[in-house]
Amino acid sequence: MSAPVAVLAVIDREIERAGGDSYSDGRDLIEVRAAVAGLITASRDAAAVLQSKAGPLEQETPRRLYAALARVGGAQ
Repeated sequence: MSAPVAVLAVIDREIERAGGDSYSDGRDLIEVRAAVAGLITASRDAAAVLQSKAGPLEQETPRRLYAALARVGGAQ
């Protein structure tokens, strides 16, 4: 199991323990899981850009990275 999959599995277990979307703690964890999944996807996209060496990173930075960071408060 890859590290990103393991992280999401831990969050999934915590969501289940918190009662899923029936309770506020579960709903909060569902939002956290969505943000983490977005960051994982964005980091994979950024890695693919770097590996392809298609152009300067400044031109190829995935918009999803900024969107995911904004959702977790990491971007202004």
